[in-house]
Amino acid sequence: MIHDAPLAIKTADTAILASIEDRGLPAKVELLPARTLGDDLYEICCVPYFVQDVACGDVVLAPPGRLAGLEGPLVRDVTDPSGRVCLRVWFPGTTEPTDRLAVEADIESHTGRIERLTEHLLAIDVAEETARTLADVLENWEGRGVLAYETGHTQR
Repeated sequence: MIHDAPLAIKTADTAILASIEDRGLPAKVELLPARTLGDDLYEICCVPYFVQDVACGDVVLAPPGRLAGLEGPLVRDVTDPSGRVCLRVWFPGTTEPTDRLAVEADIESHTGRIERLTEHLLAIDVAEETARTLADVLENWEGRGVLAYETGHTQR
């Protein structure tokens, strides 16, 4: 899984490996654009599409490792949380384009920043203090059958 247009592309100088083996997907690795800080520390420069408990701006410990035949820095732990939250939106194939646009406008009006993997999957970066409000908006859309959403955090 590769990020084509990460939020902080200008500061990313490498890509680090993150396991998504527990997500039940064909892919086992998400490559996260990151900025090298030294001592096996990296700042995440994207909104993870599938990795849990990592957000844009988090500093992670990623010593050299091997995963699914790939070698490189491998995320082990978040050492300095950014105060950001990752939300994800899935639009079923039946979602009207006008509804997608309205949802994206709602996200942006609540200061959410969007990364798009496909026309069906969005990863959203939002400040921790406004995440609950945006989640409520997404729950409303979900209740109308327009989308399914999840938080990218199991521990917060």
